[in-house]
Amino acid sequence: MLQVTHLSGFGGAVGEEQFNTVQEITASGNFNVPSGVTTIRVSCIGGGGGGGAGGFFTGTTCGGGGGGGGAYASKVLAVTPSDVISVTIGAGGGGGAGSNQAGSGGGQTMFGSSLVYANGGAGGAGATGVATNAGGAGSSTAGGDLVYAGGTGGTAGTSNIHGGGGGGAAGGKSGAGGNGANETGSFSGAGGNSAGGVLGGSAVNGNGTNGNSGNNAASNSREGGGGGSGGYTGDTVTAGNGGDGGNYGAGGGGGSKGVGFGGDGAPGICIVEWNS
Repeated sequence: MLQVTHLSGFGGAVGEEQFNTVQEITASGNFNVPSGVTTIRVSCIGGGGGGGAGGFFTGTTCGGGGGGGGAYASKVLAVTPSDVISVTIGAGGGGGAGSNQAGSGGGQTMFGSSLVYANGGAGGAGATGVATNAGGAGSSTAGGDLVYAGGTGGTAGTSNIHGGGGGGAAGGKSGAGGNGANETGSFSGAGGNSAGGVLGGSAVNGNGTNGNSGNNAASNSREGGGGGSGGYTGDTVTAGNGGDGGNYGAGGGGGSKGVGFGGDGAPGICIVEWNS
């Protein structure tokens, strides 16, 4: 999807170069440099990792870890009018969808041939029956003048309640994404908040309760989404699924024991700005 918006004085933080037109790119394709444009700013967010699924292990930890958030990168580039530049949007990683399955990692978002790029977060671990089931690492791999890492997913800990860990928030122009919270026994792990104030899904409890999806960043904001929270269960039968990561680039929450599926990671995005 290509969305073009004309805004007076659009830009961002004090000291940043200001632009008045922005195009959000949410599907892979090409960016056509408009007539008369010689300078653009490109911002990329990688896809979020999916949360891990829960499983059955008597008396041990059975929730899945939360997925990691995608990285953020931005750079001001010199371009030539009528140039056609390829854009690849990183897919969100799928949550684990069967007993003990790990979540998939998020994909890389890239503008041109590595002119600007941001890698996706790792998937959360599926249930293993060990002391903790780790959340996926937030990505710190990106190329640009300004780079921020995604948050790491929360772990499913040592409780006998077996909630899932929260997903990590994506990086954004305001800073690194917040980490997802670990499950506590009384609650699942909450999703991580972005540095730009986009909230992750709130933690849940109650038998067979699904996690909450993370919040989406505002359009044109260049901020990452909030992570999904983990699912929760209080018995060995009624599962809670992890919440999905918020747009763009946040990780999904882990599923609970019994078998809760992991939440999906959110896809990445590429945002291009210029003066028209």
